[in-house]
Amino acid sequence: MSKATLSARSCDESVLDRPGVWLKYNCISKTGCIGVEWINPPNSTELGKMFIADLKSNDESQYTWIWKGQNVSNTKKELQNDKIALKAFIRHSIKRRVLEESTPIARIYDQELAAAQLTLPALSIAPTSREAQSSFQRLRRKTTPPLPVSGDFEIPDRYSQTLDGNNFLLSDTTVRNKRVLVFATGLQLAIFFQSSHIFMDGTFTVCPPYFDQVFTMHCIHHDQAIPCIIALLPGRSAMIYQYIFDLLDNEAKELGLTFGPDTITSDFEPGLIKAIKRQFHNSRHLGCYFHHTQSVYKKIQSLGLSSQYKNDEEVRSHARKLMAVPLLPLEKMNLAFEYLVDNHPACLDPLFNYYESFWMDSLPLKLWNVSNIKIKTNNIAEGKPS
Repeated sequence: MSKATLSARSCDESVLDRPGVWLKYNCISKTGCIGVEWINPPNSTELGKMFIADLKSNDESQYTWIWKGQNVSNTKKELQNDKIALKAFIRHSIKRRVLEESTPIARIYDQELAAAQLTLPALSIAPTSREAQSSFQRLRRKTTPPLPVSGDFEIPDRYSQTLDGNNFLLSDTTVRNKRVLVFATGLQLAIFFQSSHIFMDGTFTVCPPYFDQVFTMHCIHHDQAIPCIIALLPGRSAMIYQYIFDLLDNEAKELGLTFGPDTITSDFEPGLIKAIKRQFHNSRHLGCYFHHTQSVYKKIQSLGLSSQYKNDEEVRSHARKLMAVPLLPLEKMNLAFEYLVDNHPACLDPLFNYYESFWMDSLPLKLWNVSNIKIKTNNIAEGKPS
């Protein structure tokens, strides 16, 4: 067929830019009309043809032809049956999951559409997940509990259990009159306790009200990083972290396992460092290299050195050498730092004073030396490095 322009007059009808040829739309939603039918075809060979058209497309070559050689009344009946099947699919399959699950709506829609036994015409008139999302979101909001106005709130079963009915809320208690929530399944715990290298990280900027941080613990399983424990904590004190470790230690004993990994990678929260040192006497504790470099760069910014770092190659080179100190063998870290102290530009004096005071003198070098470690950061425990 030749290329023609589709000009929409209203939601119910439009016309091809060709004399005497009209199209009628069968509307299935307010967002657009899908299911275009020849009413007055240009010649007899076109009679009874039905095709699906995208209103955004003006090119007939983009239309998907579905029926050929049928009369118009039969075509209408088939289309109506497909619409009925599509509505039933949306009502029974998608709406049920939207109401019962917390799975993202777009994922539910795509999964159900892929698994549905719908005809090609029905699939063709189905809205996309983006088009359908708003109505399903309104539906879900009707059954979603309102945001709590205090830290004293109940957790519905749908948020404390997995889809298959297993317990997900591991602990709901208070520490010094502040609420602590810990989430993990039995399978997650079993995998976690059998891992030789675990990762801990706290997120402070994105956290629910009435809590101070989202604390997560990950491990490597089948070469993939998986979250195993998620906790909402009211603070960052060693006492709060110690409660988490005691809880997990008891859970490990109930499973006939031990909570004593060979290696732990974490950020540099003082309370967490103290609690790890107290709890894990035989584990190697490593600070995250990414958090080290991030801390140095943030100090560059707070000292007003961003412009020199960006525009002066010598300044940038010495600052980056400072960031690379943890990559050196442990026995060479002091010597390398002394060399940098003797040779850095004068404008970096405040940065080197900070580095010596906090990193070289306050923290054990072995805590943040990552020279012989394959996984040097705990970024796997973060949704996105900041």
